[in-house]
Amino acid sequence: MASLKGATKSALEDRSPRFLLGTIALGVVISLIVGFGIGYAAHTHSSKSKAKNAAASKNKKKGAKKATGGKKSIVAAPDLTGGIFAVKPTSITVLNSKAKGVKIVIGHKTRVALAKPGNTANIVVGAKVIFTPSKTDPTKATQVVVLPSKALIGTTVTAVDPGNSLTFKSLAGTKTITTKGATVFVTATGTKKNLVRREVVTVRYWLVGQRRTATATQVVVMPAPPKVG
Repeated sequence: MASLKGATKSALEDRSPRFLLGTIALGVVISLIVGFGIGYAAHTHSSKSKAKNAAASKNKKKGAKKATGGKKSIVAAPDLTGGIFAVKPTSITVLNSKAKGVKIVIGHKTRVALAKPGNTANIVVGAKVIFTPSKTDPTKATQVVVLPSKALIGTTVTAVDPGNSLTFKSLAGTKTITTKGATVFVTATGTKKNLVRREVVTVRYWLVGQRRTATATQVVVMPAPPKVG
């Protein structure tokens, strides 16, 4: 029993103040190292999460852009025939059948054609035409404007009975229009300077972008209003 007490006393005496301070200091260092390791791991995980979220967001935007092709929406509009009411450097305003003004953008790629007097011999297969039907008979034309095959406006002629009729294809099928007695015009290249007030025009245009801006691809200037049949 005496030897056990002596051993215990000796062990306690060996823990001098210097030894105890050293032990405390070592514990503090170990705690700092462990804390630093935990903090570094948390920071690394947070950085990776942010980078992953940023990449996902970027890919999502890229995917959205790819889905739309990065292009503006373009919607076809019916051809418009009417008189020019107002002219500006980059647009014209055309009155439609209800006397309502339609502003049409005229860009540097917009084609302008001028109608000149022609004859029924100008109506050939492959040419494009704009015709005005009689109010009493929709299968009879009172006026026919003939354009080149590469024109951006008009209906392509598929068959011709010279001086009598022309035929074309539509969504409803093959259609034949009587041309006997109709006034026929051919077209020549024009410029924006030919787009002046009170001229009668037929316009092929598209509705572009979210604002659906009416933008012309081709404008045909008529020499006179279509005849009433």
